[in-house]
Amino acid sequence: MKKILATVALVFAGLCAFAEEKTWTNFLAVGCRLPTNTTITVKGEKEDSNIKFRNIAGLDTFYIGTNRYGFAVKGELNINAANSDIKISNRNNLIAMNVECTFGAGFAPLHDEHYFLAIFGTVGGTFFETEEIMKTSFEFSNAFVGADITTAYTFSNHFSIYGSLGAHFLLPGEVKVKNHDDDSYKKIDTKASWAFIPAFGMCWKF
Repeated sequence: MKKILATVALVFAGLCAFAEEKTWTNFLAVGCRLPTNTTITVKGEKEDSNIKFRNIAGLDTFYIGTNRYGFAVKGELNINAANSDIKISNRNNLIAMNVECTFGAGFAPLHDEHYFLAIFGTVGGTFFETEEIMKTSFEFSNAFVGADITTAYTFSNHFSIYGSLGAHFLLPGEVKVKNHDDDSYKKIDTKASWAFIPAFGMCWKF
């Protein structure tokens, strides 16, 4: 009986020690997406045309978790406004809202008390919707695959500054031209293209 109790005590002590040992480091971030250009190529019957969006600085937020072996995961959300070169009647540069969600997994070769660096393979989707002008608006949606590099410096127990850069290969998608009179859509295919998303901000490390 004493041996059994001793064994149970040892197992319990081992589990407590394992539970107290930190095996996962987390970053919760809020920052700013820097301005970039995104070009979407729309297929035409005779020739293709390009629609350009100038992303205005917006919100960047993400979660990163990494274990002690360097395996890391990331989930990110970007929300920002953008100027487009779409022209309707005498109105130029329609304003659009851009929402982008990214999920990734990768490796952190550097993750110590102060420094963090990780590289991710990513998948996700991006969506643009323009303002309504003359009963017409435009919606763009594309899935993407890509890569992301994120680095952070922890200057106190829980606070860090970060910088990140995402490179996204936008897969062929579609643009919907919406008629707000009858809520009908005209769909036009888009070609593959690239988008780059730089950001910086603050992290809560725990």
